[in-house]
Amino acid sequence: MQDKTILEGAVSKLTGTGKVPKNLLKAVVNFLKYEGESDFLAKWVMESQLAEGKILPPHTGKPKVSFIVPCYNHGEYLRDCVVSLLKQDYTAFEIIIINDGSTDNTDEVAVKIIEEFPDYSIRYIKQKNSGLVRSRNKGCTVAKGKYILPIDADDLIAPSFLSKTIAILESSPQFGYVSTKALFFGHSNLIWPKESLTPVNFISTNQQTCTTLFRKDMWKEIGGYDESMIHGYEDWELWIRATKNGWVGLQIDEPLFFYRRKADSMITNSRDRDTSIKEQIVRLHPDIYDISKLPLFEKEMHYSNWIPPQLVRPDFRIHPCHMPHETVGNENNNAEQDINNQLNELKKHILGILAQIVPQSKDQFLRNEAGSGDENKFEQLYTKISSRIAKFNKTGNFDEAVNVGAILLSLYPIKKTAVLLLMDSLLKKGDLAAAYSTGSFYLSVWLWDKAILKTLSNILCLQADSEGQSDKTMGLLESAILLSPDSRLALTKTFEFQISNGLLSAADRTRTLAEKHGIKLPAAPLRNNDKSFPRKRKHIWYVTDTFGYIGGGVNGVSQAKFMTLGSLLSNDDLCDVTIITPLTTELPSGIAEFSRQYHMLRNKKDAAWPNWITTVKKELHSHLGKDKQNFISGDWLPCREPENKADLIIIEGVRFDPDRYLQQLGLTFNCPSVYMHHNSPYHYSAEITEKGSLPVMLNTLKRYKFNISVSRTVTEEWKSLPEQKDKEWFNILNCIREDEAAEVKSRPPEIVRQRLGLPKNDFLILCLASIQHRKGQDLLLNQMDKILESVPSARVIFIGPVLGNRGGNDIVEMSKGKPYSGRIRFLGTKENALDYVYASNLLVLPSREEALPLSILEAMALGRACVASDVCGIPELIEDGETGLMFSLDNPQDLAKHIIRLAQNPDELETMSKKAESRYWDNFSREQHARRWREVLMEIFGMDD
Repeated sequence: MQDKTILEGAVSKLTGTGKVPKNLLKAVVNFLKYEGESDFLAKWVMESQLAEGKILPPHTGKPKVSFIVPCYNHGEYLRDCVVSLLKQDYTAFEIIIINDGSTDNTDEVAVKIIEEFPDYSIRYIKQKNSGLVRSRNKGCTVAKGKYILPIDADDLIAPSFLSKTIAILESSPQFGYVSTKALFFGHSNLIWPKESLTPVNFISTNQQTCTTLFRKDMWKEIGGYDESMIHGYEDWELWIRATKNGWVGLQIDEPLFFYRRKADSMITNSRDRDTSIKEQIVRLHPDIYDISKLPLFEKEMHYSNWIPPQLVRPDFRIHPCHMPHETVGNENNNAEQDINNQLNELKKHILGILAQIVPQSKDQFLRNEAGSGDENKFEQLYTKISSRIAKFNKTGNFDEAVNVGAILLSLYPIKKTAVLLLMDSLLKKGDLAAAYSTGSFYLSVWLWDKAILKTLSNILCLQADSEGQSDKTMGLLESAILLSPDSRLALTKTFEFQISNGLLSAADRTRTLAEKHGIKLPAAPLRNNDKSFPRKRKHIWYVTDTFGYIGGGVNGVSQAKFMTLGSLLSNDDLCDVTIITPLTTELPSGIAEFSRQYHMLRNKKDAAWPNWITTVKKELHSHLGKDKQNFISGDWLPCREPENKADLIIIEGVRFDPDRYLQQLGLTFNCPSVYMHHNSPYHYSAEITEKGSLPVMLNTLKRYKFNISVSRTVTEEWKSLPEQKDKEWFNILNCIREDEAAEVKSRPPEIVRQRLGLPKNDFLILCLASIQHRKGQDLLLNQMDKILESVPSARVIFIGPVLGNRGGNDIVEMSKGKPYSGRIRFLGTKENALDYVYASNLLVLPSREEALPLSILEAMALGRACVASDVCGIPELIEDGETGLMFSLDNPQDLAKHIIRLAQNPDELETMSKKAESRYWDNFSREQHARRWREVLMEIFGMDD
């Protein structure tokens, strides 16, 4: 491993000499490729290569290569780009500059370039703005060259780029394209990609930039760039299309392309839209990807530069291309073999997952023979092994039964009966978690398979009977019905539980549902439902695109949904509640967790319980979706028909996601709707998310008659915008999981700290938030040296998921190799986060944007003071100097001052902590949350109390 400081020192000594030692260049390139970033080293590699070039006399014959240079408002870079093209040591080229409606000085610069180099083949096209993709296609269309090299107007290439790449295409007609490694400079400074190019892998990951030399014949045959790819990855989509049509290429292992990376570049913006653009690619290629599996791999779709290989169809084959050479057939066969090999890799992927799910049988799933079972012998082997498993189970030898079941599945990892046999063995052993995980995983192979769903439903029923699950029982049983609506076991157990716990209204609904499936529930002492209300109740649909801690662990919005739903249900004399949300295998854990936190189930006679309506994508043609119903006609189908049309729709979630889901439902009726806000307008700025998202959000809000914010300050920020000043806004302040907080607080904090393995005498600072730029953990890290200088016992714990695409990785990286590194810990997500709050001395939240953060409310309820930034709704929580301390983002050094002050004055800290706890119960309790929802609903519906 090369030391960055040593390399930079060695390069610095060469300044002004013009020397480029080969060994040093190799070491620097290896560092930038494999080990780290350095703007100094990247600049040296680029400038040392560019310095070797000179402009040669122009070529007089027909060009072999056409440079396509689209330019939109990059006039400041255009001349440097063109000069790097003119300095090529291969001169049979033309340059086509396309001014795509620029509003800067691009036109002036382009004209001067032509005047400066009149003898060179430079064409200039001016057009109205039509976008990068159309501009490239236009350039390729008019190109005279046999080969095409697109390059953006702010990028550069080394003088030897063309000579080295064209030599390969000229001598190797089996190749359709040749690229080089890319040296990123500017916002990022590294060499990409690290790995060698494998064309078949384009189906899962991009491996080269747009600046790749390719045959114009290839571009013609596959139809050019897809002009629907307007948000980015248009080059990746082109390589995918080339691959499936049999075109292959290679990559030179030298950084000959210099890629300018800017914070506001199209590629950076496309990272922000990464998932939606990749989903577009998947939908453009139904012959490659199984679109029906998209919902099962939403989490993997968020991985940067990655399309989950599990989406690749098992029947996908590469088509032959039309390269005019006798070796092409062999190349196509090789490419097809590559695809077959990759599909075999998918089988290995399944076995690898199984090894993690069932670790006791890991050796079976990872042995060399795994996946190689003879199809003709399966039935005979299945009969033999299932008989052995039955004998083991009968004698109580459950571990051996699981191992034998694993042997069969390891040989035949995509045989459904083998999967069900192993799941049953795990069930009998009592390993419900492994059985459920196995079934959940295999639903990605056989989407919403009825047999697997029924087994998962049975698992949830068994889990509901397990010790320590009583507070989750209602949620687990409800989920069992959702997964298998006609399950006699699930319906019967749910009905019996509801009767025994006095949930008579919910039991009525369960009995009606059972009758629809031809199931007559056993006689029960069901009293006539004497529940009566003074007025006709309204029907509320609560619509959310996810429910529970899906895709990131415990987080504020997930908890807020539980609180919203609980408060709506507590006002059951005003309304009944139907929740509409997509069906996923993670949903049961969310419903079970809601059941645990929904205190009314335990505190109120005949407590209200929502009518759960799950949905599945229409295109999946699942047996669960009901197309013959009255209310939903869009891309999603309900798994059962809602009982009533909504009088009011409330949506809640993150950013645009709940609205997108609501629009995709395609409701057949109109009614007033409410948007529940957890973010300020600043959240939609370029600094926090991506440029231009605030106008999109304001346009989205036009569809909503009412808005609810969790913060008064945030409400005023929204209403200050012209588009929102006349809209109706309400405030409902957040509350927390009070039952769980009370349980945590029942133990002494020193005991909790000991159980968590935290140092007894350290001054423990907790930052409870997802790791991202918006949450400001970098501000705290920048103050650590100063804090430790005054408080040597200080230790900081960060709890929350690292959001890499939001700056989280950068924050983690900046903490490494520092004097304070041993005094900080990143622990990821923790379901017992409240234990850490209670065990800490102080909560710190240095956010750049917040609404009304739950972490501060949790700290208050647990008797912990907080130091936080004074942004958005935080001043509504903290009384500065009384219940905590606040600092301005304009003076981040005050963060350290406040922490030091409280650490050195324990009496003041204790006083603030007690006042913070009192302030929570006086202003933000769950009881007040429900009462405020009641006031808002009555105002919306025009009711009198």
